[in-house]
Amino acid sequence: MPTLLNLKTSLLSETACIFISFSAIFPQENTCLKVLDVSWNGFEDHGSELIASATAVNDVIVDLNLSANRIGAKGLGLVLKALSSNKSIKSLNVRMKDSVILIK
Repeated sequence: MPTLLNLKTSLLSETACIFISFSAIFPQENTCLKVLDVSWNGFEDHGSELIASATAVNDVIVDLNLSANRIGAKGLGLVLKALSSNKSIKSLNVRMKDSVILIK
């Protein structure tokens, strides 16, 4: 069973995204975390930029849920760009207010 970190509705701040990106996601720190759920936290483009930076170099996480945050077009673009160098993520959920983007 994959190791899961569920931070759904934890009201994460942009600062918490920094912590997640540097301590939980970077590969030298993460060897077992497979599923990361940071949905419903309200972070915006800066938070998604930090998550995207970590995602670009992580080769362990297979499922990333960023849905129901305040990620705009810029943040979404950064996350999608990060996926171009990430070969491990099999499922990405970035559902937003009026649309759903689910990549598997």
